[in-house]
Order: sequence, then structure tokens, then C-alpha cells
Amino acid sequence: SLPAVSALLERGANPEALHDEDTPLHSAAGLLGVQPQFALEALRQMLLTDTKRAGLDQVRDGEGRTVLATALGAARLGQADEAARQAFADALDAALELLFD
Repeated sequence: SLPAVSALLERGANPEALHDEDTPLHSAAGLLGVQPQFALEALRQMLLTDTKRAGLDQVRDGEGRTVLATALGAARLGQADEAARQAFADALDAALELLFD
């Protein structure tokens, strides 16, 4: 839940830390295809923390993927209808703006 994301960040959770082959940033990016609004807001909250944004392209998951690669890979998930595809596209556009800001 978003309140849980906020609470963890407020208590110093590191969105770049690797846990079980994923970082929180990668987990949120991976949800863009199935829960686009939640994923986008979670990414937004994490990127507004002390994340070293200059090195964001260096943050890798356990398989070596960047957050951007994970976000783009989310396009294959959960888009059964046009509304879902549009919600994903909108969330991905906003996420890309966050990642490249």
C-alpha cells in the first residue's frame, strides 16, 4: 500500500537496496503493467527521497536489469483491454519523466 511505502521511506528504507533479487524501485517499475497508478505513485515517492538520481541508471536488480529496463518490460504484463493498455502507457510516460528528470 502507498501508506506502507511512505512509512518505510520515512524510516530510512533505501529504494536502491537489493532484496531477494529486486530493489523497491524495480518492484514498483515491474508493477506498471498491472497496477499502473500504484506503481507510478510508489516510484514518485521513492524518487523524491535521497535516491542518488545521477546514478539511477546504475541501480541493477539481481539479474542486472536497470529500473528503466524493468519498466519497459512491464509492458508485457496484464494489458487485456484497451483501457488497461492506455493506463499503462500513461503511467509509463509519467514514470519515464520521473526517471529522466
